[in-house]
Amino acid sequence: MRATSLLLAAGAASASAMTTATSVPSSTVTGEPCAIVSASLAAIGPSGRPSVPAEVGYNCLNSVKVDVAGDIQQIEELKAYLQWQTTFTYLSNPPAGYTEKPVDILGGLDLIVQKVKNGSYTSEWAVQSDIRSLLNQAYDNHLAFISDMAVVITFERNHSLVSISKDGVALPELYIYEDIMKTQNGEKFTPSSIKTINGQNATSYVSNQALQATYHDADTRFNAMFPNQALMSTGDNYLGSFKRGQYDGPSTSYVFANGSTLDSPNLAIIQQSFDGVDSGESFFSTFCQGPTSSAAATATPSAASSTAAASSTAAASSTPSATGYPEPVVIHSGLAVGGYFINETGFEDVAVLSIPLFEPPGGSILEFQDVLREFLATATSSGKTRLVVDTRGNGGGNTILGFEVFKQLFPSIAPFGASRFHAHSAFELIGAALTDVVNNETFIQQDSTDFLAAVEYFSFFNYKLLLDVNNQDFTSFEDYFGPHVVHGDNYTSVWRYNFSNPLSTSYSSFSLTGYVNNTKVTAQPFKAENIVLLQDGFCSSTCTIFSELMKEQGKVESIAVGGLPTNAPMQAIGGTKGSMTLTFTRIQDLALQSFLLAAVQSEKVVEMLNTTIINTLAYPQQLLNRVGYSNGGTLAQINAADNLRNGDASETPLEFVYEAADCKIFYTAEMVANVEETWKAVATAKWGKGGCVPGSTGAPSSISGGVYNKTNSTTPTQQYSNAASTWGAPGVFLVVAGAVMALFL
Repeated sequence: MRATSLLLAAGAASASAMTTATSVPSSTVTGEPCAIVSASLAAIGPSGRPSVPAEVGYNCLNSVKVDVAGDIQQIEELKAYLQWQTTFTYLSNPPAGYTEKPVDILGGLDLIVQKVKNGSYTSEWAVQSDIRSLLNQAYDNHLAFISDMAVVITFERNHSLVSISKDGVALPELYIYEDIMKTQNGEKFTPSSIKTINGQNATSYVSNQALQATYHDADTRFNAMFPNQALMSTGDNYLGSFKRGQYDGPSTSYVFANGSTLDSPNLAIIQQSFDGVDSGESFFSTFCQGPTSSAAATATPSAASSTAAASSTAAASSTPSATGYPEPVVIHSGLAVGGYFINETGFEDVAVLSIPLFEPPGGSILEFQDVLREFLATATSSGKTRLVVDTRGNGGGNTILGFEVFKQLFPSIAPFGASRFHAHSAFELIGAALTDVVNNETFIQQDSTDFLAAVEYFSFFNYKLLLDVNNQDFTSFEDYFGPHVVHGDNYTSVWRYNFSNPLSTSYSSFSLTGYVNNTKVTAQPFKAENIVLLQDGFCSSTCTIFSELMKEQGKVESIAVGGLPTNAPMQAIGGTKGSMTLTFTRIQDLALQSFLLAAVQSEKVVEMLNTTIINTLAYPQQLLNRVGYSNGGTLAQINAADNLRNGDASETPLEFVYEAADCKIFYTAEMVANVEETWKAVATAKWGKGGCVPGSTGAPSSISGGVYNKTNSTTPTQQYSNAASTWGAPGVFLVVAGAVMALFL
């Protein structure tokens, strides 16, 4: 599953980075803030960018009065939906090695309710911001609640930043991204590094701002502040959450190493029509009464949606192009996966598999499978013997594709991929209702079409479709559900997908390589020691399932790029390691559909469900009226399933397991501007006898540091050094070649 976006992307950034909101300085503007927003937008007109000074937008949000009764009900319903989240006892009492502070999410919600009741809040925006901030402290980007107010007005700075090292191993400094790109495109000036931002040390300031990001690793949160090369290649236009993030004052002031200064006004971007909105009261009545018909039009998924997602196999009639990337050998029509060769001396044997998405636009997972198969065949037939797998920016997607990439790279290995759910009352009730249906022979015979649709839509409740941790059938729903007490909470039995039954993964028309209709497989295309994962911490959800398979079963090493300017290891994965997410839209629909399941048995069963939590989930009175919507779905979701490591008797979710990469490198200016320079730097660090940041190698939790020595597993012979060196393949090539910039801001 794909993780929630770190931040709302504040609309398409069609305007220049230097576009100002209005000619009227915010300090001179007085009156009702929302009325000022309306008047400013009217003055700008329909052809201008809908923006106002950040302070004006912030004051408009804060002019909305607290909805006391509504907020209390919203939070109570939110707690019902949060029963699906798997990690609360781990968050409040983390295991050793977890790097973040403990947080009691449910207790924190109770405190917010108490503050609402006793009048401690002065605005509705403060209430909704506290809810979001509390959930963010889980640092789980499968867990989110973004309110309706947050999608009306978003905040933006005029500049993006970037962290640049002179050679890829020296500690980096911060620069203005746009100026770095100008110099790399040939403009003749010398940028200067940023020393302070708003009077604070620049690195410290950005690190503190990064706490708004929902990643469980400080290095990844730091990376999230900056533009992401891989996401931008797909057209995502991810310019970093330093540029597009939460309100941080009316302006941003920079002081540079060369003594120059810059004071840049911050903006509030207005995302929805402000017609008739001239006060906090009219803001609330316009934007906080539930989704508009257009926002909710596609909010309810259909039972057949997963089948449709797998149906497209035709490639685009013309070859698409990943923004800023070289010409591909082959590429997915939705840019989800592409293959490249590095056509330079010394890199003749290197192929690059770029996977920025496991969620192909348009849902074409069969095309994804075909593109991957074609590239690996072309690479091996072209004499490529080394492979860089670039998963930077990858927030997840279709779970089956994580297994698919692993199976094509390691066709002889059966993937482990074990998970479990939180064993709570709603899961038990829905599972019991489905079990009655799947055991109802009369219904199966008389209504086979409806039966198959129900089985596919409710696949993860169906004990008959899943296997236990030992790849054996569950004997009953009770055998599957448990519950089992682990770390002070109730969980289902550990389960694995049954890849021999396509319904197990909810993709009935898709067969994983090695199974069902795809049993004929080729030889392993690359040796494990000749593969390296390139990661930047963004890897989440399905991407982490894939990474776990590659590390634990494939014994493939990883190189992390970017991160804090420290001579220390970095985790390759900073995103959620959960294996499934459920949006609130999906949870509501599961509850609604469960009434149809119950009706197969009797109206008495339906009446019984009406007295349970299923009724609250199916018919929330406030919660889904106060959440933001995007593309028809709610900007609210939970982590529904944990990913577990093979042989871990403690069953600790991988979310709470620290895992260092085998090596860390920093971006240079050349790497930021040219993705091939990034790939070459990674290939050199892996196979060129070094090039890693001092202190970043040999961590005990990494493969090269010996994590598998404890279990007598084989370990690759490659050992990293902490200094730049030459390329070890035919043809000598210097590490991270290119001129060093005296970087700017």
